[in-house]
Amino acid sequence: MIYILDTNIFLRTLIKENDQTFADCVKLLGLIKSYQVEAVLPGVVLSEVAWVLKSYYQLPKAKVIQALKSILKLNGLKVVDNYDYEQTIKYYEENNVKYIDCLIASLVKNNKYAVVSYDEDFDKLKISRQEPGDFD
Repeated sequence: MIYILDTNIFLRTLIKENDQTFADCVKLLGLIKSYQVEAVLPGVVLSEVAWVLKSYYQLPKAKVIQALKSILKLNGLKVVDNYDYEQTIKYYEENNVKYIDCLIASLVKNNKYAVVSYDEDFDKLKISRQEPGDFD
């Protein structure tokens, strides 16, 4: 299985608001770093991480850049941008889900892929979704 990481996985490690979700996300990223879990990073997730850290958490630009660089340096994580825009628009048209989530979901090509996210909106799109705590 190839796992597509959503924005909240990185935000939960960068901004520790909950001990359990922080620990689960750190563990998952460790599994990716040690090549025990195969994962990809949608390029749009980097944009969303930057936007949330700067606008919502009001971090200085230097801290945002540091966070983005740390994500890109994670061994075992590949950046992908091969979105299926027709599928994205179809998801967006048929569901009450953010466009970016539809874009991320468009990377799911078959049963070999699953999104890793706490966002239950992905369930509306009828794609495979797991949470970081599901990894042992």
